[in-house]
Amino acid sequence: MYLAEVKIQLQDYLFHASKEINDYYITSKYQHNYSLSYAFGFCPNRYDIYFDKVYYIEDLNYLNQLGIYIYPSKWEGIR
Repeated sequence: MYLAEVKIQLQDYLFHASKEINDYYITSKYQHNYSLSYAFGFCPNRYDIYFDKVYYIEDLNYLNQLGIYIYPSKWEGIR
């Protein structure tokens, strides 16, 4: 097993919704593992081509087969 701790320093604002309910959204102090898997390039970005369908099951099952799991992250220094 290989574990790595990564610290990311943002160079600009980051807007994301942890949970969406109708027109409202909630932003938590954690970044979910799904979004990190796509952001780090472990899963293909198909949003611009197939914006009406999600591929979480296919993409994340592939990571599971490779034995890769991206843990959720916690934001530090939020004001």
